[in-house]
Amino acid sequence: MLDRKITVEECCVIVGCGKSHCYGLLSAQEIDSWTIGRKRVVSEASAYAYVAKKKAAEIAKQRADKDGSC
Repeated sequence: MLDRKITVEECCVIVGCGKSHCYGLLSAQEIDSWTIGRKRVVSEASAYAYVAKKKAAEIAKQRADKDGSC
């Protein structure tokens, strides 16, 4: 199955951030993207994978805090 390409604005909605932060994530290669002509396109699957990774890290931190507070 082919990965859908989305705009930076659509990526911002998925990740829940502004354009500046999103462009920072793209330049840090946290989310896959390509430049086609003058337009930047983003891998939709990569954007969702980034969100899942951040959510998993948040859950792990909460569990560690809970285990350490006993």
